[in-house]
Amino acid sequence: MKLTKNDRQVAIPIISDCARILSRYNYSAPKINEQAVNEGIKVIAEKAGITDKIHIDLTKGGKKISKAIPKYEAITTHIAGKTFITLAPKKWGLTPAEIAAVVGKDLKTLLNSYFNLPSEDAKVKMIQSDNQSKMKIIS
Repeated sequence: MKLTKNDRQVAIPIISDCARILSRYNYSAPKINEQAVNEGIKVIAEKAGITDKIHIDLTKGGKKISKAIPKYEAITTHIAGKTFITLAPKKWGLTPAEIAAVVGKDLKTLLNSYFNLPSEDAKVKMIQSDNQSKMKIIS
């Protein structure tokens, strides 16, 4: 399919659960606007019991407001996409480059926007690994 946002061609694999649903509708889906999809996602998420309270920060009239809402109220297509991107490495073993190819995003954008690159953690890991390898040689 071709993404309208950035005019990129992407090939999104259809996993078995999705294929089963699509087969019921002859692999055809109705055109629907994003607002209607987001409203539907919220209804489904509420029925699925995704009702834990989360805190969100808003700015209204120049004032910062923090309020608690049920999690299902915050779920949108963007959040669903972000969830896919962040869970794909663990669930399917995909690398960031493979995820970028599937979702049609630039790898640099994907890494900067969706994966918090813990540079300090990486440095500590490297030092610890280096120290462990030295200890093995000494032992």
